Amino acid sequence: PELIARLRDFYVEVMGLKEGPMPGKASFPAYWLYLGDTPVVHLDGLRVAYTTNEIPAFGLNQIFLVDPAGLRIELNFFSAAPTL
Repeated sequence: PELIARLRDFYVEVMGLKEGPMPGKASFPAYWLYLGDTPVVHLDGLRVAYTTNEIPAFGLNQIFLVDPAGLRIELNFFSAAPTL
């Protein structure tokens, strides 16, 4: 339960997700997280280590980080048009 609470806090604080109602009941500790219409990445202010990568041919910007459970997360953001 402690790790799942830390993960919930991480995804709420860093990714901008919001905890919401869980449809039904779970027989294990669980949280349902929702994404609203707000920016969802708040890495600099929380001092979360991350690296970035750009792939201009695909118009793609990437952010890589590690969550509290040690999972490597890859976030992809596409620009309006690829640069060929």
